[in-house]
Amino acid sequence: MSSSHGNTVNNNLASGGASNDSVLKRKLDDIGWEFGHLIDPSNFDRVECKLCGKKFGGGVYRLKQHIAHISGNVSKCLRSTKEDQDKCKKAIEDARNKKKNKYKEEREIRAEVNIIGIEEEGEEIEGLGPRKKPNFLGPMDKFTSKIDPESSMSTSKSLRQHNINDVIFKQRTHSVHRYVARWVYEAGISFNAIQNNSFRAMMEAVGLFGPGYKEPSRYQLSEPLLKEEVSSTKEALKKQENEWKLTGCSIMTDAWTDRKRWSIMNLCVNCCKGTTFLSSKETSDEAHTGELIFKYVDECIEQVGPQNVVQVVTDNASNNMAAANMLKEKRPSIFWSSCATHTINLMLEGIGKLPRFKKIIDSAKTFTIFIYAHHKTLWMMRSFTKKKDIVRPGVTRFASAFLTLQSLVEKKDNLRAMFASTGWDRCKWLKTAKGKVAYSTVMNITFWNGVTTCLKVFAPLVEWKKVSRLCHTKPLLTVNGEYPGPTIAVHEGDNVEIKVTNRVEENTTIHWHGIRQFRTGWADGPAYITQCPIRGGQSYTYKFTVVDQRGTLLWHAHYSWQRASVYGAFIIYPRMPNPFSSPPIRAEIPIIFGEWWNSDIDSVENEMIKYGAGPISSDAYTINGLPGPLYPCSNKDTFIQTVEFGKTYMLRIINAALNDELFFAIANHTLTVVEIDAVYTKPFTTTAIMIAPGQTTTVLMTANQVPDRSGMFAMAARPYLTSVFPFNNSTSLGFLRYKKLGSGKIKSLNSLQVHNLPLMEDTAFATKFSDNLRSLASAQFPCNVPKLIDKRVIVTISLNLQDCPKNETCKGFNGKRFHASMNNQSFVRPPTSILECHYKNLTTGIFSSDFPEKPPNAFDYTGVDPLTENMNTEIGTKLLVVPYGTSLEIVLQDTSFLNVENHPIHVHGHNFFIVGRGFGNFDQAKHLVEYNLVDPPERNTVAVPSGGWAAIRIKADNPGVWFVHCHLEEHTTWGLAMGLIVKNGPGPSQTVIPPPQDLPLC
Repeated sequence: MSSSHGNTVNNNLASGGASNDSVLKRKLDDIGWEFGHLIDPSNFDRVECKLCGKKFGGGVYRLKQHIAHISGNVSKCLRSTKEDQDKCKKAIEDARNKKKNKYKEEREIRAEVNIIGIEEEGEEIEGLGPRKKPNFLGPMDKFTSKIDPESSMSTSKSLRQHNINDVIFKQRTHSVHRYVARWVYEAGISFNAIQNNSFRAMMEAVGLFGPGYKEPSRYQLSEPLLKEEVSSTKEALKKQENEWKLTGCSIMTDAWTDRKRWSIMNLCVNCCKGTTFLSSKETSDEAHTGELIFKYVDECIEQVGPQNVVQVVTDNASNNMAAANMLKEKRPSIFWSSCATHTINLMLEGIGKLPRFKKIIDSAKTFTIFIYAHHKTLWMMRSFTKKKDIVRPGVTRFASAFLTLQSLVEKKDNLRAMFASTGWDRCKWLKTAKGKVAYSTVMNITFWNGVTTCLKVFAPLVEWKKVSRLCHTKPLLTVNGEYPGPTIAVHEGDNVEIKVTNRVEENTTIHWHGIRQFRTGWADGPAYITQCPIRGGQSYTYKFTVVDQRGTLLWHAHYSWQRASVYGAFIIYPRMPNPFSSPPIRAEIPIIFGEWWNSDIDSVENEMIKYGAGPISSDAYTINGLPGPLYPCSNKDTFIQTVEFGKTYMLRIINAALNDELFFAIANHTLTVVEIDAVYTKPFTTTAIMIAPGQTTTVLMTANQVPDRSGMFAMAARPYLTSVFPFNNSTSLGFLRYKKLGSGKIKSLNSLQVHNLPLMEDTAFATKFSDNLRSLASAQFPCNVPKLIDKRVIVTISLNLQDCPKNETCKGFNGKRFHASMNNQSFVRPPTSILECHYKNLTTGIFSSDFPEKPPNAFDYTGVDPLTENMNTEIGTKLLVVPYGTSLEIVLQDTSFLNVENHPIHVHGHNFFIVGRGFGNFDQAKHLVEYNLVDPPERNTVAVPSGGWAAIRIKADNPGVWFVHCHLEEHTTWGLAMGLIVKNGPGPSQTVIPPPQDLPLC
């Protein structure tokens, strides 16, 4: 097994439990812990830098100095970026300012305390004699009498007053603290009250007064002192009342009823200076009619001043709406507004009652109730989630149900680890009915997919997030902060709406890879083909219907190289049972392959485009975003899936890698292929699979092997090599962990071997695997391959060298620029949406409808000298146009220009049937008779054999503009693409629907 990143393995690789990393941190919200951790949990002083590995004392503060290159106390980190340095410098400065502000605030509070009312020292005070500033204690005061309030209370008032300096004498301060604490406990005072400024001012006043202070009586608190405080508060509120006159205000109503049916109505006034309590009315003996509410609100409007009131805010209850109508008649200039929170609450209530959401929410409620109902389960949950609670659903706050789902998703891995732990195996609730339901819930992938569906109520957000892999931390473009992105699960026949909000400055689009988008090309996603990009700060709602598709697909960004991190699974659950439902499937496991660059992916792309060279290779392959233990700093970043012996699992395997086809295998296990690209296949068993970027393969795997003492079997992904270009020749590892078997720790390198994983250049295996793929072709799921065709198009797929333009630097082979082409046409995306221009019949002059239907010149496509020929291409935007309903055959022919290579060609908007494939040049007279027109595999992405050809047949029954391109992103960037226009048909159901109103503009 070759790896350019080293094969060091940690002998203590964890097995799916919660990470111990947070144990090695104090103040988890401190930004410094992004860059280091404690060496020893019992020593809060010793830390280690994650970036350079340096160990030193001084805690997280010195760690931030190390990262920020602040000299004096610690050496500089040689691996911290400018952004890392700025972040830590800002954190240090913010902490200093916070401390300064705290001291300033304390000084101000102390300055405000004046128990006598005279500032000048030495001034004569009637009855008390001359007043002096309090004396602070000195060293000799250690030997004076200790603080004893009880003796002070019994002593004559003539005793000399003392002042206490809390800072100098900790012992005396502690004594005071105990008396304060005792009062707090006995009186049932909230601990948070200690943080109140008025409490701190009170303590300062008592300290200034000294021994013998007499507390106020109940009468004083309830009468004169209360009136004085009310008067003082009214005086303080005059600033807000002045603001009412200046900028206006809102009157907000609030009513509640307790269990004994006591009712109270409150009114508050809100302005830019804050919210003020205005009035309260006890209404237990009155009917809450619209007239009552109107009368009460109107009285308060008179109190505030009608000229100052802009609006009245209430909830949407019918009595409030009746009061609103009365107010409009009397005071038409004042608005009556519905409370946004209440409105959203009602919306979520309605959504939560829909059957598909209610079932998931009820399961989540049942699960959380079970967890919190038992001390043992609650303790286990908090142990695995590092004392973080699940948000528990309320009775009337419907939004809390969705917050609970969000909280469960955040703790998904921890909860699953909890139920897979030995602690759960020993728990007495394991065998109870509710315990079994809880286990089934948390381990069921269908439940988690349902949770994801529920959370789609909240719009997906494209945003940056700091992610660390391979000893490197960098901002990564993500959806909802997840890497990989969230799984989107729908049902066959669903009408889907997904609102995408772009929170970054860069443009973006999302492509729902493999969704056929019948008449809804506006939702397909490729930038400048079917839509203009979503600009920063804007949103776009993708609307489409899932028709006659079931299984595993993916979604990903389709702008620039953003799909390096913006991708996720798209799962379609069938209306009818799967044709392979026996044996029972214990759980579904998404496995998504990706690539990780330590460098910024935009920089990688821009460098390639600027100089016409090939891109730098990725630094790692990932399984569900995790590289595995063969890469630096990656032992904890390893995908581990717990399975039970004898159970069968469905693996939904997706290749979202940017530039590499991959082999995948699980040590000692066989896989049964049952579906590809959301189309059922004739089942067949295999020891491994080959999967190209953009393809999906669903397999069944039975956990029927006996593991070693670790209880683990490795799973591995490595590239399928068909190119002479530089590439990432490393291997990503994950693990199956058999529940209740073994230690869950890797202690031997042999445990990492996957002997059934094909070698990187095993074209024979890749060919055999592809030849075994066949459509199910049953009566229920027929294979509707066109037997006859209306048009055959021959398309050569080439890598090219373009002469370097004058006055430019080119770093491709022989000082030229790399290009790629179809029929010698290098595709260039226009600056506007082709679909929009096509729909509006706009003549732009930036694209044409004359894509050549055969190569400009016939030659020995796979036998030509790869370097001596003229390989310049024509650069432009030419489209292939066919009438609606055309039975179209496209023969994709690889060439040996520069290098023969396996090209995954993806067709948007259509599935196709791979009726033939082979090596060498396509020969119509020879190969047509070898076509499979009975059960050819149906896909949306075909891996054209290296140095060979593939023939696909398409029923062009989806009107619109569709992108056809290589799914190796570097090749698409070089121009290996074309556009396909399917004209509208004669019927109203055979035309492109009108564009949505929120379609982004270019």
